[in-house]
Amino acid sequence: MPHKSFVYYNYKNKILSSRKVHPLALKQSKDRWYLIAVDTNDKALKSFGLDRINYLDVSDKSFREKYNFNLREHFRNAFGVMNLSEQNPEKIVLRCSRHQGEYIRSFPLHHSQKGYLTK
Repeated sequence: MPHKSFVYYNYKNKILSSRKVHPLALKQSKDRWYLIAVDTNDKALKSFGLDRINYLDVSDKSFREKYNFNLREHFRNAFGVMNLSEQNPEKIVLRCSRHQGEYIRSFPLHHSQKGYLTK
């Protein structure tokens, strides 16, 4: 697969930065699409919002590195595209009205969600 380079806008620090990456996958989360890629600068796995990628350049050079990457397994415990792999999943207890509980049960926030009805 060819190298990709682009200019990326970071919402947090409000700067544009040049990136060169090895693309691995595309992932959708919350009605947005993300490029999941290895940043060639620090060899870290990162996600890049497609709406913030500018000046995309696809190189004619292919990368030779082999990455042992399983998208489904990598994001199994993630919420959206945030995966803090160094942290263990945490149990979260959510209290809400019966009406909101019905909505949340019908449209789960996470695949691991379990619902309990209390009075």
